[in-house]
Amino acid sequence: MQQPINSQPLEDTPPPPLDNLTLPSQPLSAGSVYAPYPPYPPYPPSQPYQPFANGVYQLPAQAPIIVPYPVPATPTEPGYNQALTSVILGAVGLVNLPLIFGFVVCGAPIALALSTLGVIFGILGLQSPSRKRLAIIGLALSGVPIALMLLWMLVSAIIGLFS
Repeated sequence: MQQPINSQPLEDTPPPPLDNLTLPSQPLSAGSVYAPYPPYPPYPPSQPYQPFANGVYQLPAQAPIIVPYPVPATPTEPGYNQALTSVILGAVGLVNLPLIFGFVVCGAPIALALSTLGVIFGILGLQSPSRKRLAIIGLALSGVPIALMLLWMLVSAIIGLFS
């Protein structure tokens, strides 16, 4: 059986006396472990306003503000924004397809109006050479709800004739 290094139990050992503990009365010096903080540099003297001859004070000179050459935010070609609007309205019209078939009274006018506007903006967007493909996609997305609505009306009319 091994003997512990210190055979006395921990509870029997008294703590060291605090009377022998001495604290420094002066702050630590350069020879000690920590060096004292260096003194802060003095603030530069403030520049007073220079008075004119008539007693009016002049503000200090400021650097000139350089304004860059203005660049237009969007290209100025016709139909640039209309092509994107056509795609957005066509997508919203497709989202409204369940409203067309479920709630004919509410969904049909909303989807028809949005899809018709999408077709109009798609036609206007075809004038933009850089966004011509986007305009074609917008025309296709806007045309699908209109075609489905016309098909739905045709089927409803045929069913109504035979019943």
